[in-house]
Amino acid sequence: MHRIGATAPSSSFLYEKKIRSTFLIKRGTRIESTAGRGVYNIPSFKLPSTDIVNLHSQEDSKLLGRSRMGEVAGYYEDKSIFITGATGFMGKVLLCKLLRCCSDLSRIYVLIRPKRGLDPHQRLAKLMDAHIFKDLSEQNKSKVVLVEGDVTQPRLGLCQEDIDTILLNVNVFFHSAATVKFDEDLTLSVQMNVAGTLSALELASKIKDLKAFVHVSTAYCNPHVNHLEEKVYHKDMPYSPREIIDLVREKGDVLNEKNITKELMNGWPNSYTFTKAIAEKAILQYSHILPVAIMRPSIVAASWKDPIPGWIDNLNGPTGVLVGASTGILQSMYIDVDCIADVVPVDICINLLTVIPYYLSKLNNINNNSAISGGETTNSYPLPVFNCTTGTLNPINWKTIESLCHKYAKKYPYQKRFWYITDGIRVIFGYKPIFRPLICRMTAAFPSLEYFACKSWLFSSTEIERILSELSTEDKAVFGFDVKDVIWEEFFCPTTFWVQDILL
Repeated sequence: MHRIGATAPSSSFLYEKKIRSTFLIKRGTRIESTAGRGVYNIPSFKLPSTDIVNLHSQEDSKLLGRSRMGEVAGYYEDKSIFITGATGFMGKVLLCKLLRCCSDLSRIYVLIRPKRGLDPHQRLAKLMDAHIFKDLSEQNKSKVVLVEGDVTQPRLGLCQEDIDTILLNVNVFFHSAATVKFDEDLTLSVQMNVAGTLSALELASKIKDLKAFVHVSTAYCNPHVNHLEEKVYHKDMPYSPREIIDLVREKGDVLNEKNITKELMNGWPNSYTFTKAIAEKAILQYSHILPVAIMRPSIVAASWKDPIPGWIDNLNGPTGVLVGASTGILQSMYIDVDCIADVVPVDICINLLTVIPYYLSKLNNINNNSAISGGETTNSYPLPVFNCTTGTLNPINWKTIESLCHKYAKKYPYQKRFWYITDGIRVIFGYKPIFRPLICRMTAAFPSLEYFACKSWLFSSTEIERILSELSTEDKAVFGFDVKDVIWEEFFCPTTFWVQDILL
């Protein structure tokens, strides 16, 4: 039996979950459960040995060997990265991916603001304490450099010293910071998603040796379009980034009144999709002077393989539905069961996100030996947009997800299913309920999800398939993002255990 971090003896392996312990890898076929030890068995996943490289610690590069690391990892050699949104779900997985699989990079600057009583240093410590970073070497962890700032502030809230450091050293800029709450106040959504993006672009335009700027958007930024192509729908948006920012500064909180917000959004279902659409216009405006690209994920869910199958740290999207239905919290939800649930594993998104800068380097006038700085060079190619979705290439509908939820809820029942009895008893004896915050978090998100659960969209994937076809075998093994390979039943099973053991 091998703990994560040791070399697995076989490419056919089984995940076994132990209560208050860690995930173990065991060779062979299914094992009988041991009720007394609280052991659950998950069906084995048959993966090529190269696919499990990221379950290992700092030995990743050694396992592959420098000659077999591929071009993508080689692209990041000696480069410095800047990440906004590193403390978010996707940001954590991106940071982990870069540290594990691109270990020859120079350093990674992470922008972190104070939040919920924690200063940036405390938040960074908490971030690096996440389960997915446990087996990283101290040498790799030391490459992460804290930069204190705030995307809602001018110049990202950076001090001049940090700005100078970024302008001098950064080569690749990942902008993933955003408020992802669908029902967020419009003013805050504009500050984070629009003004923050504009500030990031302005900073990037002054970087001395910038190779790539990748913006994380959403596949639903133009939900009024039934077939989303790989382009920015700038003509559909009545406001420019500057106009909406100025409007928020002028009108302030009055724009958060429900009727005014609805009228201002002009058909967009929520402030999140509305502001992300405007942010894409900002990216488009800079696309002629910066090496930019847009990555649009759909409903981002738990990991499929990497860094650990089923890993997740939130109750958003289908995970909340899974937990709600399995614990009895979610009694009903308005869903068209025949509609496509465009769920995409987070590691698929992050693999693509990691490959995009390498891809940009191969485009016209941009390669590993040239840079774009200060708007002095113009690009001769269209703005690359990547729809990172599954609904077109590997669809699953809500009915199937519902079926899988019921299947795993019965097979592996939640230990905290009787939340209402527990909280009721605690209240009677004068104690605070312990499950109510969890219930509020999940139920608050359900109404917003209903809009996306009652409609199906088509997403073009030409760019995704093109870039995938150009990857080498070695790169596909480590950075593969072919959604057609995802087996949905195997995907949802380990998620069940992570939710129970980590989130609940």
